[in-house]
Amino acid sequence: MPRKILFGLRAGRGSCARLCLCLIFLLVFVAVTAGCSAGSAGQGDSGPQDEPAAKSAIAGALFAVGLAGFDGIEGSGGSDGSGADEPEDSDTVGAIGSAAAGGAGNGETPAGAGGGIQPGTADSASGQPGQSGEPAPSQTASVKTTCTVLVECSTILNNLDRLKPGYEQILPKDAVIMGTKSVEFTEGETVFDVLLRAARDGGIPMSSAGSAAAGTIYIEGIGGFFEFDCGPLSGWRYSVNGSYPGYGCSKYALKNGDRVEWHYTCDLGADLGAAVDQR
Repeated sequence: MPRKILFGLRAGRGSCARLCLCLIFLLVFVAVTAGCSAGSAGQGDSGPQDEPAAKSAIAGALFAVGLAGFDGIEGSGGSDGSGADEPEDSDTVGAIGSAAAGGAGNGETPAGAGGGIQPGTADSASGQPGQSGEPAPSQTASVKTTCTVLVECSTILNNLDRLKPGYEQILPKDAVIMGTKSVEFTEGETVFDVLLRAARDGGIPMSSAGSAAAGTIYIEGIGGFFEFDCGPLSGWRYSVNGSYPGYGCSKYALKNGDRVEWHYTCDLGADLGAAVDQR
């Protein structure tokens, strides 16, 4: 019975439980001792004297057994199978400590230590070794914006009688001042911007009047041929994709793939078969 009480109280195993255990056996010892004393006083000299002594011996033995059981619980932690009642937090702490110690001994980093990506491992977001997971910048190549430019004066060949003296010496045989040339440009640039760049790159002289900001640029001469050099109605006209706009070249914004041509006219464009757009 004392052992059952001991093992029943062992689950608490705090200071209060140990105190209660000691008090119980102390009370048992006092009760048995008091009973023995009362029996001895009631019998006097007439009864047998050995029964109270036997009861005192039993009480002392019970108290000794209780103390021995209590010491055994404290020392062994329940060698008879009761050790399974140890608090779970003690076992957990021991297991974690053992795992950490074992991992450190093998050169491994315990789970959760460091909080970062270990060298040689793949990042979960990017799937690439050692990368932060941020998306790579776009590698899409920018599309080039280009147009073609042609400058020719073939109408002069049919009007040599109107040409100023000496200009036939600078007139190309095929009347092509600048053959078809591909020119890059940026969004918003005009026919004038592209002609100016192409002429400079090709070393071709060009002259203009007016204001680009006001959109009033007028082309006076290209490649040595100016307005009125081949009659009073001669000069330069431009076309885009075969159509002749009716406004200045510094107002016409180009689009990718446009075909720009500059033609010299000796009759206000009539010899070009050009119908002026009224827009």
